[in-house]
Amino acid sequence: MAHVRTFAFLVQYLMQRLALFVFAIAALALVCATVGAAFGTLPWIQMNLRWDGLTVPNAGMFVQIGLTILAVGICFSCRQTAVLFNWKTHTASLQLV
Repeated sequence: MAHVRTFAFLVQYLMQRLALFVFAIAALALVCATVGAAFGTLPWIQMNLRWDGLTVPNAGMFVQIGLTILAVGICFSCRQTAVLFNWKTHTASLQLV
């Protein structure tokens, strides 16, 4: 039973690292696309958005910038969570005598 639990923790650890890596790559791609669009080398997202019957101009640009800020913020949050998990794992292995 201990081997199954150890294997499950290993799989969980690897999947968490893989998810963080994939999300970080996606956030980096969003940052590159937004910076490229800001400098004019890439187009902004085109989106038709209506608010109270009026068309919102440049809605795609606002959505792209907002998603980029959200993705970068989540990456910082994930990094802090990883640091906290490492700290908890390290302090849990210490023995008080």
